[in-house]
Amino acid sequence: VRLPQLLIWAHDGLGQLAAQAEAWETAWTHQEQALALVTEMRMMIPGAAYRAAFLADKMPIFQRAVRSALADHQIARALDIIAQAQSGALVDLLLVPPEDPVLRESWDKLHQELKALKQAWSWYRDEPTPDLSDGETSTRGEKAREQVRVLEKRINRIWRQMQSLRGPASARRPGGAWAAHLPADVLLLTYFAAGETIWGFAMTPDGHTIARPLGRTTEILQQLYRWQGHLSQVQGVAPAYLQRHGSFFTQVARQLLHNLYRDLLLPFAEQIAGFSRLWIIPNGDLYGVPFAALFDGASYLVQRHRVSLLPGLGFVRPARPSPDSTGISLIGAYSDRGRLARVAYEAAAVGALVPRPVLLLEGEMTAEALRRLLGRATLVH
Repeated sequence: VRLPQLLIWAHDGLGQLAAQAEAWETAWTHQEQALALVTEMRMMIPGAAYRAAFLADKMPIFQRAVRSALADHQIARALDIIAQAQSGALVDLLLVPPEDPVLRESWDKLHQELKALKQAWSWYRDEPTPDLSDGETSTRGEKAREQVRVLEKRINRIWRQMQSLRGPASARRPGGAWAAHLPADVLLLTYFAAGETIWGFAMTPDGHTIARPLGRTTEILQQLYRWQGHLSQVQGVAPAYLQRHGSFFTQVARQLLHNLYRDLLLPFAEQIAGFSRLWIIPNGDLYGVPFAALFDGASYLVQRHRVSLLPGLGFVRPARPSPDSTGISLIGAYSDRGRLARVAYEAAAVGALVPRPVLLLEGEMTAEALRRLLGRATLVH
């Protein structure tokens, strides 16, 4: 185990002890150190999949830091930690080329060097050990491990250089800075599973933020899984049977959607009522919640509000003053091996409504394609 990992465990543990004693500033000092080390270690890992797995393994550290901030009534600090967790999961995808031609040339050279280094790293990491004597095997294995460490340092250096040329905007902002970028008719709703409890945050354009515990994580997710199970059941029903008993399936669906509305939206009903648009940032499994379809007993949310889902707080940015007359409209659609049967029709319908559409369908929708095209896109769907 490397020293940074031991330091993460140490600072996280000391932070937990300080939080139990309600020594909040001490707790925050240690938790901030642990989070900084997580970010530093993550930057050393080549390959988006490995970085994502590492971040998922360390997510409890973010959750404990959020719980401490909320226990100390530090809502802005809690949102800052949530934004760090969200941006860590997105940063690789959003590393798109810069628009400036000079910077783009430098970026392309670094990108090619990075790809070559990653290939070398994979080869040394997975190199099979031949049938040698114990001493020879040990020496060869140590040389391979040393080469892996050298490559990791070079990859980290290149990756940081690419970020400096064109990386995503920092997710860390002082309290209220996200609200400054909200349009006047938008309410921002953010959700985060902090251990056993799911928390919700409602932020208005004037900077007022409300944080509320919404319920036990297991109980809310159980409602989501029931909805997903019902959806799967309906998909397996014969059309003739569904036509005869459609009212029953609709009644069950509305009850399940109402349960999710009760857990996730009803606590903010007063705030929601004052805005025509909702920007919603889910967390983890909550990305599976059909927020626009949640039912309050009389109507669906989308019938009363324009609903948009955002991947993270880092996406709350100033709007562009006007659409770029030369930019493309990038539209992606992936059916998940046919589970979303009509997603291609949706993509085609959207493409007919926007200027200069570029469609990425099924296997065309890759991380490489997104990196290549995002910098040219004015609209993304």
